[in-house]
Amino acid sequence: MEAVPMKRFEFFEPTSLKEATELLNRWGEKCKIVAGGTDLLIEMKEGNVAPEALIALRLIPGLSYIRKEDDSVKVGAFTSHRALEKSSEVRSLFPALADAVDTLGSIQVRNIATVGGNICNGAPSADTVPPLLVHDATLTIYGPRGERVLPLNGFFEGPGKTKLGTAEVLKEIMLPIPAGITSSVYIKLTRRSCMELPLIGVASCVSFDPEGKILEGRIALACAGPTCFRATAAEALFPGRKIGERFFKDLGEAVLRESRPRDSFRCSAQYRREMIPVLVARSVRECYERSFKEERRS
Repeated sequence: MEAVPMKRFEFFEPTSLKEATELLNRWGEKCKIVAGGTDLLIEMKEGNVAPEALIALRLIPGLSYIRKEDDSVKVGAFTSHRALEKSSEVRSLFPALADAVDTLGSIQVRNIATVGGNICNGAPSADTVPPLLVHDATLTIYGPRGERVLPLNGFFEGPGKTKLGTAEVLKEIMLPIPAGITSSVYIKLTRRSCMELPLIGVASCVSFDPEGKILEGRIALACAGPTCFRATAAEALFPGRKIGERFFKDLGEAVLRESRPRDSFRCSAQYRREMIPVLVARSVRECYERSFKEERRS
């Protein structure tokens, strides 16, 4: 593909969230925020977007951290995927998120790309979003009127579209610590083992009683609709069920009814429809195996 010359643009590096929101308010839809920039710069080089101004967040202090506080873990929006990958707390408490960042791009990309950027980009292929959805993440948004808190579930309005206001910045992601016998899994179906977007991504988080009966479960998908989404209707099937083929069949069919896969240059909608029930069953089974493997160790 022939390179498209990028148009000239203004470049700003605010040193506070207040300054960033003032710039966003001044430039409106003519500007773009730069976090890691791993998606935006490609879009600019290909001529798909041509902002008149870029607002880089890298000089704003206090936006990169992973902090355990009481019954939750808080993650700064500017935290890199590499930091998530290396975090022992993420691996032990939110294994689906660790699964996702393990296979996201290359180490070089993970050192630059941020969790906030992956969320706010609004891509239906965002690897970290399904794990964050099944772990019931909430977002702290900073804007001209101060802070507001939104659930991640329902944050996406369409491809590239979110509930983030024109002059707002994502500040923090909060993840409640799972209780009891709970584990999570993210399975990414790809053509290659690395450096690849998902053909389908499925995250599950399941809680069990000591006998292995399901107490609660959540499922979220990437590349199965116009946005990443929770399969909330299918989740009603979880309570009281036992792991088994009958349950997997019912659950896979229910998730498929909520999915809206499409044809793309990477694979067909039909292939996605065939693989969704397979990956849903596999992810729930792995949640069970992880839960009781850890339970036997304790």
